[in-house]
This record gives sequence, C-alpha cells and structure tokens, in this order.
Amino acid sequence: MAILLIFGFLVLVAFGMPIALSLTTICTITLIVDPDLPLNLLAAKLFTGTDVFILLALPFFILAGQIMFEGGVARRVI
Repeated sequence: MAILLIFGFLVLVAFGMPIALSLTTICTITLIVDPDLPLNLLAAKLFTGTDVFILLALPFFILAGQIMFEGGVARRVI
C-alpha cells in the first residue's frame, strides 16, 4: 500500500499538482478505497499532526519579524 501511495503522489506532482493538494488527494483516495481503515483513526491522525508545538515556532517567528518591520524596530536593531 505504501508503494502505491508514494507512486500516486509522485505522479500527481509530476503532472504539476501542488504538493499539499496531491497529498490530500492521495490520502482521500486511500481512505475511500480501503474500507479497513477506521474513520476515528483519521481524526486522531489529523489532530496529532497539527498538535506539534515546534511547528508553531515558524509562523510566530515570521509574525514577530513582520511586526518588527512594520513598527520600525528592525531598522533600529540593524
């Protein structure tokens, strides 16, 4: 099953589909085709994938940089 997922992902990316959309498409097709996967597993995986504390650092770092730029602090720091 994993080989088919990787192959399908690579095919969609090769046709020019954005990576996020191709991942979503392949995962959705897998959930529809494979009836053995429980749907509560889907909810658990979605929550644990977005509940990573370290991944929050990047958008907040960009936000802090933008606030510093707009406020003029970045120019004074440099």
